[in-house]
Amino acid sequence: MKIKELAQLSDEIKALKLAGKKIVHCHGVFDLLHIGHIRYLRQAGTFGDVLVVTVTPDQFVDKGPHRPAFDEKLRAEGIASLGCVDFVAINKWATAEETLRVLKPDFYVKGAEFKDMASDITGKIGREVEVARTIGVQIVFADDIIFSSSNLINRYMSSFPKETQEYLEIFRERYQPDKIFTIMDSMASIKVLVIGDTILDEYQYCSALGISSKDPTLALQYHSKDLFAGGVLAVANHLAGFVDSVQLTTLLGESERHEEFIRIQLAENVNPFFFTHKGAPTTLKKRFVDGYSFNKMLEVYVMDDSGLPEDEDAQICNWLVDQLPNYDLVIAADFGHGAISD
Repeated sequence: MKIKELAQLSDEIKALKLAGKKIVHCHGVFDLLHIGHIRYLRQAGTFGDVLVVTVTPDQFVDKGPHRPAFDEKLRAEGIASLGCVDFVAINKWATAEETLRVLKPDFYVKGAEFKDMASDITGKIGREVEVARTIGVQIVFADDIIFSSSNLINRYMSSFPKETQEYLEIFRERYQPDKIFTIMDSMASIKVLVIGDTILDEYQYCSALGISSKDPTLALQYHSKDLFAGGVLAVANHLAGFVDSVQLTTLLGESERHEEFIRIQLAENVNPFFFTHKGAPTTLKKRFVDGYSFNKMLEVYVMDDSGLPEDEDAQICNWLVDQLPNYDLVIAADFGHGAISD
């Protein structure tokens, strides 16, 4: 059996090394197995006697929406089907740093596209290389044709509508990645303020039991629930991925405030400033959802969207008049629940 648990693979490697075998390790997502992967793994296998491959688990695949296209078990099965691969394991971490410490191979092989460390935007490869050097693992770079699973999936297996795909094709032709990264990097120093409605989105996952025997109402069996920071909170968190600092200004209720939960959900570089809507709750939208189909069965809104009293509205406006000159960009995220008046 080629596919092993990580601990089993570690024991296997120890025995093989005692027998004098040289162990080669490759690591990746391998979402769409293609000729580039096959050549990379074949070449990697020539550096030693035994080739082991670890696969990034689903929860750590950061390739964009709807990814991975294939779950971790299928990706591991695909790699294990190759004759040049001896063992496969699904990783436990986002990168191979800890994996290298656990397996301690003789060689760690990366693809040719990773030779230029300057292109390692996330710093993941650099950290893996540092760990490998620390524990005495030799770093080797394969040298063959390069294909990108993400590129192939985005071009030929896209889940986007035709119009979106056509727009993306035009965008790819017009702008090179370096240009996009330069623009994004230049945005980091922009001072941003975002103001708008806080919305907490709660999803109660249930299954329908049928009609209640006492009253003609739908009876549901509760399974679990999720609570998400929505509305302007989500806007601020998205912005925080592009700029160094985001000033968030929003309205929380005096009752059922949920401030502790909200602060925990905000990105570290979001600086919140909360006004209080006296006598009102923080807006909470409860959705009762079928746990199998995810169809919404019922919605209950806990909110007061009648608008702010004049004195509270004036307080926010005066604060804005004082603060706006300090920012390069101001975003008003108006969801219609009273934080932003006429």
